[in-house]
Amino acid sequence: MDFLIVGLGNPGAEYENTPHNLGYLVVDRFGIGHHTIKEHPVVMAKTKTFMNLSGPAVKALLERYELTPGRLILVYDELALPWKELRIRPKGRRRVITE
Repeated sequence: MDFLIVGLGNPGAEYENTPHNLGYLVVDRFGIGHHTIKEHPVVMAKTKTFMNLSGPAVKALLERYELTPGRLILVYDELALPWKELRIRPKGRRRVITE
């Protein structure tokens, strides 16, 4: 596996089809599971936790597929961007995840 792509969002009917669930919507569009993108094997997943509590779930997925954080692509909404704009950045804020 070359990359893990995780869609972040919030569970529950009140969040369905809202900008805050953008990560879930993207993964739903492409499908959860194993894919190939430009000859790179990837896994697409979405957490079942609330976005702000997704760290341990994402860490577990990285460990399951034996990938480093550098091979993680997170898809989520960004309140600082207008709706339908996209920002791709190679590095984000680093935070240590502990349980």
